[in-house]
Amino acid sequence: MSVPMTEQQPKVHVVMPPALAGGDGCTSSEIVNLVTSRAEALAQAGEGDTIADVGASTLLQGLGTAAAMIGTDGSVLWSDERFDALPPTVQAACREKIANRRSPRVRFELEDRLWELHVAGLSCDGVGVLLVDASLAGERIRRRASIDAAGMSLLRLDRRAIAELSVADRLKQLECSIREAVQANLQFDHFEIRLLSPDSNRLELVISEALSPMRIGEVLYAKETDNGISGWVAATGRPYLCRNVRTDPLYREGLDEAQCSLTVPLKVSDRVIGVFNIECDAADALDELDLEMAVRFGEYVASVLHLLDLLVVERITTSEQTARRLSEALDPALGTLEALAEGLEPDAQAALKSALESIRSGIEQCASGPRSVIDAEQELRVLKTEPALAGRMVVVVEDEPRIRDEVARILRQLGCRVSSFAGGEAFFSRLERGLKPDLVISDIRLGDASGYEVLTAARDACDDVPVLLMTGFGYDPNHTIVRASAEGVQGVLLKPFRVGQLVDAVNGALGVEVS
Repeated sequence: MSVPMTEQQPKVHVVMPPALAGGDGCTSSEIVNLVTSRAEALAQAGEGDTIADVGASTLLQGLGTAAAMIGTDGSVLWSDERFDALPPTVQAACREKIANRRSPRVRFELEDRLWELHVAGLSCDGVGVLLVDASLAGERIRRRASIDAAGMSLLRLDRRAIAELSVADRLKQLECSIREAVQANLQFDHFEIRLLSPDSNRLELVISEALSPMRIGEVLYAKETDNGISGWVAATGRPYLCRNVRTDPLYREGLDEAQCSLTVPLKVSDRVIGVFNIECDAADALDELDLEMAVRFGEYVASVLHLLDLLVVERITTSEQTARRLSEALDPALGTLEALAEGLEPDAQAALKSALESIRSGIEQCASGPRSVIDAEQELRVLKTEPALAGRMVVVVEDEPRIRDEVARILRQLGCRVSSFAGGEAFFSRLERGLKPDLVISDIRLGDASGYEVLTAARDACDDVPVLLMTGFGYDPNHTIVRASAEGVQGVLLKPFRVGQLVDAVNGALGVEVS
């Protein structure tokens, strides 16, 4: 169609692609007005009859923040409504930057925003300008760089220092580093990290910052339904942005008065090892950019947790392999000594054979790593009843049969009454039926519960009952060591431990004076 301007002015010919035409062959008045305005500017610049393309103009409307045509003298020949609505300082900066430009793309900061000019020469005496508000892109670049720096600092682990740290200290150091990185780079204070237990498919709480802990018996599994957003993310491996916790069917209560949340998977080689969850008490405080940054940071968290796990496994495996090699190397010599013992006097023969048996047993127990008490067999021969412990009821909750049996035998030999449980549920049930222990000794990682749940249940049933926790070199599910320390746990035994360490811990927890 043709739009006559005046009898003296050139005509404007509007070309409209069929895809943009309405049912009656006409497009919207807004696009026609835009095209007409642009064509008028071209005509006034001496173009003569002008062809205005609706398709090109529609594309221009969808690109950038504003568009304009600026003459070589800095005057605005034409501008769209978006350019006209910009602050005068931004318009003036555009004209100035174009006049002094050295490339077709110019960046400048003004009004607390980052702007980007894309300039193209026109056949008329001027240039076409597309102005883009690049603040979001600039913010994305800045935050990516900040998160990358924080992530790399997490990965700079000192292998020797980590190996020498206790489980509690190792987790405290990692938690402190992650907390600082989250608060500095994601600007959120309420978050948690859960690791997926491959044996049970449970999501175990490892690090929690200002989120309400779950009640006793509550668990999360990596399942798409009935396990909250964290369960869905762990099961699908996809991030999830919850804009409104009140209406989202997947959301499960975490932060008191939470308004929105985001959860991302922690992955190692496309294998989900856990989830990273952030919650906020302000409405609409989380957006797609936050989700993108959380995914990026989660990659570093997954890597450092995986690396830490490898170091832990390496430490255990190396110790066990060393013990086995030592056993193999000593076996011929021990066999020779046993043969020589046959020619000795009965008393000397019995003493030498006992010593050789102790050596073999000690090496075998060291090779078992955290699955045994190091010197249980030898110490049980000489351990005597402690009068102050006689009759005391001690509960042992441990899912490793050998340790559960050895600890129970040691305690009985000290004079204690002992009830042993292979899991948390059996212990909870017995508490409900009236069990009143004087001391509870529990592993931190059980098949059906955590040490923190055992601690809480014991304290609910028996006020101020002392609790000792046991752990190997793996992770601390439910962050039991740190959380339990704040609630007065009496001690932590790091497996493998010696009988003397167990006895000292029991005496200390029960307040027994040992001469």
